[in-house]
Formats: sequence, C-alpha cells, structure tokens
Amino acid sequence: MIANPSDTDYNRPVIVQHYDPNWLEEFQKICDHLWPAIQHITDRVEHVGSTAVPGLAAKPVIDLDVVISRIQLFPAAKAALESLGYWHIGDQGILGREAFKYDPDKKPDLMRHHLYVCAADSAELKRHLALRDHLRAHPVDRDAYAAVKFAAAQAHPDDIDGYIEAKSPFIRAILDQYKLNDSLSVLANTYAMQPQKFEKVEGGWSAQGYRIDTNEGVFFLKIYDKSHPRVSSFVPDMIAHLPVLRFLNLDPLLSTHLPELVLTHNGSLFTEDKDHVYVLYRFIDGQTIGSGELTESEVDQLADVLARLHTYHAYQMPDYRLPTKNYYFDLEAQLHALRVDRRQELPSDLLEAFGNNKALIDQALNKLSQLADQLRPTNQDFCLVHGDPHNWNVMRSGSRLILVDWEDLRFSLPEQDLMYLVDTPYYQRFMTRYNLHHPEFKTNMPLVQFCSLRRDLTDIVQFTKQIVYENLDESIRAMAMSCIAENFKNLRKWLQR
Repeated sequence: MIANPSDTDYNRPVIVQHYDPNWLEEFQKICDHLWPAIQHITDRVEHVGSTAVPGLAAKPVIDLDVVISRIQLFPAAKAALESLGYWHIGDQGILGREAFKYDPDKKPDLMRHHLYVCAADSAELKRHLALRDHLRAHPVDRDAYAAVKFAAAQAHPDDIDGYIEAKSPFIRAILDQYKLNDSLSVLANTYAMQPQKFEKVEGGWSAQGYRIDTNEGVFFLKIYDKSHPRVSSFVPDMIAHLPVLRFLNLDPLLSTHLPELVLTHNGSLFTEDKDHVYVLYRFIDGQTIGSGELTESEVDQLADVLARLHTYHAYQMPDYRLPTKNYYFDLEAQLHALRVDRRQELPSDLLEAFGNNKALIDQALNKLSQLADQLRPTNQDFCLVHGDPHNWNVMRSGSRLILVDWEDLRFSLPEQDLMYLVDTPYYQRFMTRYNLHHPEFKTNMPLVQFCSLRRDLTDIVQFTKQIVYENLDESIRAMAMSCIAENFKNLRKWLQR
C-alpha cells in the first residue's frame, strides 16, 4: 500500500527484518543528501513506510516523501532530483504520488530507499502519514502488522506482488478508520486542483459519472471499471480514441461542439490504476436531447459537426490506432452460442424471447451476409465517425449542440453515423446541410441497412450478456429486456425495407 515495488524489487527475495534503530539515522542521511537541491521547493521530507515506525518489522528499504505545497511545483522538484541522479518513473499505478529511481552503485553511502514526490494535499500522502502515525500510536496493531508481514514474506519469498497483496487487507482495514480509501480523492491528486464536492451523475452505459466542483471550476469525471464485463473488452479501443478526441478538440470548427478533455498534471489524457480507468472533462452545463426533438438550428449544427468529422480520412491519420469498422460481421458465432450452446444458462424470459425470434435472427444474419457480399467490392474510403450519434448522446447547452460519448470513435464510412438519422423527420434538412460540405455524397441505403442490422444484433448480444453474466437490479434488468425487444422490432423493420 505504501510503495509499489521498484524494478529492482522484482529481482530480490522478500526479506522482512526486525526493527533496526539505525533506520532513523539512515533516513536522516538521505535527507541530508537531498536537502541542498530541494530546499527551495519544499520545507519537509517525510519518513514513511514501516521503517518509520519504531519497533515495527520491515524490509530494509527506507520510504520517503518529498512534500511540495502544490502539484504545480512538480516540474521544479523533478529537475532538482534529476540534478542528484534520480529519474522520474511516473506514479507506478498509485495516484497522487510520483516515484523516482536511482542507481544504487552511485550512492553507496546511502541505504536503499524509495523516493516519492507528493503534493501536501495529496490523498496518497495522507494515507502514508495516517498509516505511519496509527502504527506509532497503537503498539497492538503495530505488532499484529509485523506478524502479517513475516507471514506474507514466508508465503511469498520470491514474489513481491504476492507479498504486497497479502498485506493489503490489514492496511485497508486501518485506513478505512480514517476514510482514506476513496478512489475519487486519490484521482483528484493527479490533476492540479482541489476537489470540494463530488456528486454522482449519469455516466453512460459503460462508466460511472461524477460532477466535481473544484477551486478551478466544474469537471465531469468518468470512471471505467476494468473488471466489468461490458468494459474490459473495449478498454483498449476506448483509450485509443482519447488522442483523436484531443486532436479534434483543437479543430476550431468542432471544438465548441465536443466535450473538452482535461489533462493530468503531467500531460496525460487519462489515468488508471489496476481496477479503473479515469477520464476527466470540463463539465457541460446542459441537458441531453434524449426522447425530445432537435430544433432546426440543432439539426444544422449536427450536420456541420458530422460533416466536418467525416473530412478526416484514415489515410491522412496513420499514427492513430483507432479500430476500423468494415463489412465483416463477427457476431454470428456469439449469437449461435446464445441460441444453442448456452441455452441452459439463459433465464426463461430470454429463452422465450430468443425462441420467438429465432427465424428473425436467422433472416437478419442471412441478410447481413448478402449485403456484405454486395458491399465489399465498393471503394472503402474510411473516415472518422462518431459511431453512436443518437439523441441520447446529443446535449443542448444554451444555443449550442454538443455531441458526447465518443468511446465508439473509429474509422468507417459515413453511413455508420447516418443510420441513426435516416428515419428521423429532419433527415432531408440534415442532408441538405451535410451536402453543403460534401456535395457529391449520396446515402448508400444498402450500407445503412447493413449497419443498422449489425447494430441491433450487436445490442441483442450485449444486453443478453449483461442479463446473463451481471448481477443487475430489477429495474435495470427490465430496461435491458425492453431494449432487446426494441432491437428485435428494429430488425423486423429493417428487413422489411
């Protein structure tokens, strides 16, 4: 909990020793080494970790935190430490704490140590100090923790990760007493801001969403749970879209119609730990269109946004590793498994739904195959597409229309976006405006039909997996069943066109 293992830790046996009073002196020697270079950016260095607790057994490695008053001073701290032969290795998966390494052969007079830089308001620093001070003040807990450490080292003598994991429940139990296991407060320390209020809001089907009020404004935080079945499969693609969204944020014709990404204090587009991916945006003060209707002005804005997006072609953007959506359909095997092989795992209402629509699914799959054969010979000039521009992903903010939820951003053909619009009452107005930007473009209706059938079959699979493999509460499960019924209805509509 206090320290992620350094690269060298992985190559060393895990050895826990009884407390050595000389550790305090060794900490001071390291401080004396650091102080001439860092005294202009900090007024203290904290001795943390087990070697900082008198009487506590520990691995013979000093943990110390260089404390800076605010995260904006980190570049100066980094430069100062680099002048002493340390180099920055990132946060190593622990938010609010920046780690540094050094060559032990070049510091032979110093005991092995782990060095970190933390802002004074860092939740990670607060955890370090809370654990240290608790163990100093509670000898019973200190001795119990020593027993845990010896047992963990014996059980995992050559596995530092296993050793750390074995200790973690004991540490978490202590920190829970001080309410210092809040991942949101940890996350806030990767950004140069002081959070004042967290409020849970709608985050979309794939993430939890939070409104964060800070000293620097209001932000929207999306948290993706890596263990979630609906998230784990698309996290790499989701992360890949962020550099492209950042690039689009710089386009003056698009920037006011897109969510604005906020960078971490070290310039990253997102941050993550072993369980979650975190992405921060400027908060949009507005309302989703949802089941409402777009105004004529909003139709024109949506046409302008998608038309501009579709001017960015794959061959012009070779450095962006976005997925490409073509005419191949890879869900037939999954649908077959849901229809046949896993029938015994399906609840009765899903079995009934699939049984009643077996012929419809077969017909849709056959139609997809026919359309794919028809469409493959055409010229495929793939462009950027949003992938999901329906009304629930369109927000009204004053007179501005903003397109949100860009996780499905990819290279495909315009029809991948237009399929959401062809049956709206304003499609003709939309296309009139769209053709001002792309005068030669004509909607390929067989391609729209293909994309729509594929979308509805994909949704059926995803909602079915959600119902079968996730522990949904009754209202969300009912909504998923309703969505599946709507998808079957859409399949029937598109097959009749």
